[in-house]
Amino acid sequence: MKTAVIGSGSWGTALAQTLQDNGQDVIVYGVDENEIRDINENHKNSKYFGDTQLNPLLKATTDISAVKDADVVVLAVPSIAIEPIVRQVDAVLEKPAVFVNVAKGFHPVTNERLSDVIRHSVSPDHLSSVVSLIGPSHAE
Repeated sequence: MKTAVIGSGSWGTALAQTLQDNGQDVIVYGVDENEIRDINENHKNSKYFGDTQLNPLLKATTDISAVKDADVVVLAVPSIAIEPIVRQVDAVLEKPAVFVNVAKGFHPVTNERLSDVIRHSVSPDHLSSVVSLIGPSHAE
C-alpha cells in the first residue's frame, strides 16, 4: 500500500516517519525545496527536528504527480490549504484513495468541517473514504 503524506512540516514528517518505520511505502510531498532536499539527501528535516535521523527509506518530492497511485493520502497542511491541495491531488490521482485529514479547524470562509471540504473537492471516482486524525499534536 502506498501512502502519500501531503505536507513536509513537523506533523507531516513525523507521521511519514512513523508510517515508514511500520513498513509502509511512503512519499512526502512538500513545497519547500530545502526541506525536501534535507529529507532525501540527509535523512533529516533539520528545520523542525534538528539532527534527528529519519528513516533512510523515507522519500520526499515537490512533484505533486508522485501521489497519482497513492492508496492513502494524509493531509498534513494548514486548514486554509486543504481545499486547494485536495483539488491538486484529485487532478493527478488515478484511482480511489482514502483521505486522512490531520489538520485542525474549519474551512476559513464557509466554516465547513474539513472532512466535508475534502468530500466535495475530490471527484467520486477518486474518493474511497475520508477519516480524521485529530487531537493534541505538536510533533517537535
